[in-house]
Parts: sequence; structure tokens; C-alpha cells
Amino acid sequence: GVVVMEALFCGLPVITTNLLCFKEYLHQRNSIMIDPKDEISLQKVMELVIKKEVEFWAPENIVKDIKEKFASQKIENSFMEFYKIGLSKC
Repeated sequence: GVVVMEALFCGLPVITTNLLCFKEYLHQRNSIMIDPKDEISLQKVMELVIKKEVEFWAPENIVKDIKEKFASQKIENSFMEFYKIGLSKC
């Protein structure tokens, strides 16, 4: 996941596996997700990207999108909500 995040923060779209952990911040404008162990799909997708037959957001839009999703204030608010829910059950 770290390499995926680094790429997005650099404005680069990614090709990655279709894992639940990525679905929170990956979408068709910044990535292509394929099934794990599907080498045929990986090859086809790589060819599409190389031939520029896939349209992604401009790099600055990828960066803006990922920064908005992972802004420190947003993460802080999410943790506070999580803790409040936990404390309310004590």
C-alpha cells in the first residue's frame, strides 16, 4: 500500500490488485485494479496504459484528490469518531 500511496502523492496513476483496502481511495480516474494472480489482465492493462488508451486524471488532480482524502485534519476527525464510539460502549 505504501508504494501505491507514494505514486498517487506524486500524481501518478497506478495499476494494482483489486483488494478491499485500496477501494477507499482508488477509482477509475487514478488507477486500474485487476484481480490478484490474473497475469493476462495485467498484461492487457499495461499495454493499454503504454498505448495511452486509458484516460486518467491529470497529475495535479490525482495529487489534489489523494491529499483531500488523507488530510491530517480529516484523519484526526476519523480517529476521534472511532474513539468516541469506543468510549460510548464502555
